[in-house]
Amino acid sequence: MSGGMSTTHMLSPVKLPPLGREVKTLIQGKEQSTILKVTRLTSSCIIYRGSKKKILRYLKEVSEKPVLPKDVENLVAKLRMETYTSEDNNERVVEVLRDLSEGPGNAVNVFRNKTTGLTSCIIFQTTHMRRMTRKFPQAVCIDATYGTNINRYRLFSFMVTDKFGCGSFAQHALVDGGSKLNMLYAVRAFKQNNPAWVDVKVIVIDKDFVELGLLCEEFPCATIILCHFHVIDYLKREVSKKDYGFSAFEKMHIKNILTMMLCAGKPLFMDYFTENWLNCKDQWCTFKHGNIPHLANNTNNRLEASWGAAKDLLHRHMAMDECIDHLLFLQQTAEDQYTAKVKRVGFRYSQNYDEEMSMLAKLATHHACNLVEEQYLVSGRETYDTTPDENTPEFFLL
Repeated sequence: MSGGMSTTHMLSPVKLPPLGREVKTLIQGKEQSTILKVTRLTSSCIIYRGSKKKILRYLKEVSEKPVLPKDVENLVAKLRMETYTSEDNNERVVEVLRDLSEGPGNAVNVFRNKTTGLTSCIIFQTTHMRRMTRKFPQAVCIDATYGTNINRYRLFSFMVTDKFGCGSFAQHALVDGGSKLNMLYAVRAFKQNNPAWVDVKVIVIDKDFVELGLLCEEFPCATIILCHFHVIDYLKREVSKKDYGFSAFEKMHIKNILTMMLCAGKPLFMDYFTENWLNCKDQWCTFKHGNIPHLANNTNNRLEASWGAAKDLLHRHMAMDECIDHLLFLQQTAEDQYTAKVKRVGFRYSQNYDEEMSMLAKLATHHACNLVEEQYLVSGRETYDTTPDENTPEFFLL
């Protein structure tokens, strides 16, 4: 079923508009040395994901000519195309995935539709993603989003919660539609690459996740719960409908489900509530979650907040290889931040340390603490009897 690295999915090429008149005039002007610096700077900004607004500002400052945002977009697109190793988007995607798969511990899975022969699912995990899943598998958030690439593939992501209470991506999958088969590919790849999946106790999803049965089958020991934020938002939108006859005052002040039940003057809302929510109360009622290790994961907000940062770079017109490349860049940035946080002196130390060792841990690295702790424990096992010296009371004799 796995197609390896040879994908045949036809990715539509993007025809980029020509450079704007102002930028053409700027480039063809007399200030060739200045333009060379501008072009080099712009190329560097593209490579390192610089802000187009900053590029626009710099172009205006050095050229003293009117430069429009569209001109910057065209210039950036042209310089981006110059960095392409191939005009074929398929080949660029294969190259990005091959480079990723050659990294130690990284995992890449590509699945193709047997009928059409087109790529239906691209899944990848970095070494850090797999390590985080191995260490913190108990609570997993799962969700999908749109508008990340020109091929309209959905970004289907898994996230775990690390020891600092922060969300950490565990897997990314670009899927061609939300069919059950594509979801199955992503889930099976997650299980295949992460033996710790058997320790998953809680999975947080939103109300729109249609393949609930798939998760129940693939994670039989896990409890599926609904994201509280989505539940509240969904109920608020439902209450806003005219069908239930709530006044504007009631809509404004309804804060919880009991208030909604009390304010309903007709059985319509209760019928809707009984049919759609009471049957799945185990997935959204807080009192039902008391005995499961959800690690305070009642929402998918961590996952969606991370997507918000990703969509500063991703957009629906982006080529697939650029989409994957940007996701890997964001993941590497998150991994660097996590590593810096873990290795910072005084931030991480054993909870078994006593007061003296805790003070030392704030001043020295954990490697130094490990060396000191061994001697410290030995000294703590010895007991001594002391008596004050008669001649010098400030001294004691062992």
